[in-house]
Amino acid sequence: MTNKILLCFMMVCVIGCAALLKQDELVRVDQGATLTKSGAYYPSRAQIYKLLLPKRRSIQKIIIHTNGPVPNVAVYIQKEKDMWHKIKEIKSPIKASYTLEVAVTTDGIKLAQTGGRAKQRLAFGTAEIAEITNIELYGPTGQD
Repeated sequence: MTNKILLCFMMVCVIGCAALLKQDELVRVDQGATLTKSGAYYPSRAQIYKLLLPKRRSIQKIIIHTNGPVPNVAVYIQKEKDMWHKIKEIKSPIKASYTLEVAVTTDGIKLAQTGGRAKQRLAFGTAEIAEITNIELYGPTGQD
């Protein structure tokens, strides 16, 4: 019985270590990408952020950075030109950054902040609209 428990523990450790090593092999794949923002600062309109890549890439991790609490974000990937597929909906506010583990191949990522409006916050005495400031994409090495 003790040997079976020890064997199971060792297998979990090996699988966990393999997952950690796999994460270390990821590199940024958003070089040359263009980030565009559209929409108005009104509660009834969505803010749309598009990150278009120069060519199709395998993406395994998406990191979304904000300058304040940004609620209700939907994440889409581009399957074909102007054909988007929703992969995640984030209801709770993204306060500074959010990491999303995925397994997709695409040439574009779109984030849509729908529903609620980005809240204002005070930064060094001035009011600022909370919004998405950067999107980072990571994938396996050797895609060039």
